[in-house]
Amino acid sequence: MRKLLALVLLYTVHLNAQKFAPGYYIDNSGIKHEGFIEDSNNFNSPEKIFFKSNESDPIQIITIEKVQAFRINANYKFERHNVEFDADQTQIKDETKILGANPSINRKQALLKVLVEGNLVLYKGVFDEVTFYYAKRNTEETPQLLLYRRYFTDEGVRSVNSYQLQLFRLLSTDVAELPKFKDLAYDEDDLVKLITKYNIADNSLSQSKVDKKKYSGIFSKRIFAGTAIAIGDFERANFSPSQDKSSLGNLLIGGEIAYRSGYDFKRYEIYSKLYYNSIQLEGSYSRPVTLSTYGYDGVFKGKINMVNLSVGARYALFNTEKHRLNLGIGATFSKTVSGDFTVKEQRKGYITVDPPTYQIVETNSVIDLKSSAIFFNTGLQYMFNNRYGIEFEFQLPRNYVENGNQPNFKVDVTSFYLSFIYGF
Repeated sequence: MRKLLALVLLYTVHLNAQKFAPGYYIDNSGIKHEGFIEDSNNFNSPEKIFFKSNESDPIQIITIEKVQAFRINANYKFERHNVEFDADQTQIKDETKILGANPSINRKQALLKVLVEGNLVLYKGVFDEVTFYYAKRNTEETPQLLLYRRYFTDEGVRSVNSYQLQLFRLLSTDVAELPKFKDLAYDEDDLVKLITKYNIADNSLSQSKVDKKKYSGIFSKRIFAGTAIAIGDFERANFSPSQDKSSLGNLLIGGEIAYRSGYDFKRYEIYSKLYYNSIQLEGSYSRPVTLSTYGYDGVFKGKINMVNLSVGARYALFNTEKHRLNLGIGATFSKTVSGDFTVKEQRKGYITVDPPTYQIVETNSVIDLKSSAIFFNTGLQYMFNNRYGIEFEFQLPRNYVENGNQPNFKVDVTSFYLSFIYGF
């Protein structure tokens, strides 16, 4: 029992480790600060960085207002720019509700990721999980938004592909090459390939994009603790249904790793979590005495300590830069590490009918618990800033009784749990 609890605690502590990599940032005075920066791999464009001058130093939080640029691991960097974006796309997630070809242009200060650097620089910004691409000549101050917009009409969904003409004007003066740009997708691979080829041709390429596979999604590490409500549906063959008491205050503690793809499946995530919980069960059952059958009154009590491994998937019903509401479904393997389940029963039978006298026999039984169980679960999870959250989960009934020694008994446990989450 202690070893398994230690395993859960070590798992949650391991999740708390932050990954720092060598890097630097440039402040508003143009001063370069070298040290270590958290490689958090957020999909959205960062609004701050976590910096340490040395690995043993305390963490400093440097906000976007104080960072002109930063680089991590000598292979990718971000630059701060005041850029345009289409607000409709960040506010309206369903493209069938975006109306009109004209974008709703807003401006914001953002740390853009440099994808290709040379005479022509390509950037990527991600706001509320919507990707925008930007380009500029290295002699220009501000990148221009490469405009791509999908909107709804009576004839279906249409696209505004202004980015194709914008790139043609930046890269070429030969009208004969214009048809080549009409096949260009608003996609990181296509855009990087085009700009890289252009910079190689004029011998100006100094940086290409980092490994897309490594930085395409988000790994989230979380710890959680909470309480479970457990209901034990106790059945004894040929008896009336049990009167169960819900038990409150059952301990729940554990950790989770989740992965969310940053590209085609940004509303989906898969998760794996390991947690310990303890539930207590209590209830009663009865059967009236008749001339031909015994009557019974029974009381059952139980406590089960479990370590659980759960895997599943979630879909974001609501998803913005700071708020995310997930609907989840999964399967759980539950390992019983300790516990007991006892039944105190009173059997009553007629000795004489008139006057009625009874024979009463009391018995105490210890029911063996199964070593493991498998069940399905579903729930809602709310996350704020991918750091703080709360989750409500419903766990479908599962049987914890080993029927071998008590074939007439069955205990189906249904539980609900509420947990509070901290992510990093």
